Amino acid sequence: MNLNRIQKITKILNDEGLSALALNPGPSFTYFSDLSFHLMERPVVLILTANHEIGIVVPEFEILKLQGLPSSIQTFPYPDNPSVWGDVFSNACKVMHLDHQTIGIEPTQMRFLELNYLQVAAPNAKFIAANKLLEKVREEKDEDEVNLILKSIEIAQNALEATLQWLKPGMTERQISNELVIQLLRAGSDPEIAFSPIVASGPYSANPHALPTDRVVEAGDPLLFDWGARYQGYCSDLTRTFV
Repeated sequence: MNLNRIQKITKILNDEGLSALALNPGPSFTYFSDLSFHLMERPVVLILTANHEIGIVVPEFEILKLQGLPSSIQTFPYPDNPSVWGDVFSNACKVMHLDHQTIGIEPTQMRFLELNYLQVAAPNAKFIAANKLLEKVREEKDEDEVNLILKSIEIAQNALEATLQWLKPGMTERQISNELVIQLLRAGSDPEIAFSPIVASGPYSANPHALPTDRVVEAGDPLLFDWGARYQGYCSDLTRTFV
């Protein structure tokens, strides 16, 4: 857990009159917890309260990820039996005193799955968008974060340079995009890259969000690349155009 970041968001929660923050897996979840979970059919929720309490609802088979966390963090593991998941959420909300409270969530990240469990477990709680509060903490990057972003940019640039050496007319946009993904991984990107690369040629290069197709790239075509790496969770996003 990044206790320094949690302390910052706790102060903001108190300043803004919120009792807690509930996060499901995503960038903010990892930002505060230093834990990485992917969105799946099993709910995972990190709860940070204005009273400096920390709790996490997590599948039992993922419990090894929590080794090394401070003992003060309350864990609410559940078995692989959906019929009891609601009971575990109810216990978590009871222990952390979430009912009748105002709880912040990320509207662009929180799924219905997790939100519904929380709403049923704390029926008298009020859930509000807390994206602006999170931005207050996350928008200011420390030196370590800046270095991770710079490394992500370096990986992306190296991957494109390697792809350009391999490129020649007669290849399809899809083949070029696939090669770029391979080079991103070889250059050191996290397995989950920033986003699927855009490789667009000829008239399709005028579409800023084109999907790679089986169109053959011919000599003289404009060729648009929009791609990025992810390094320790930090993304780069670059665009380059060639002829």
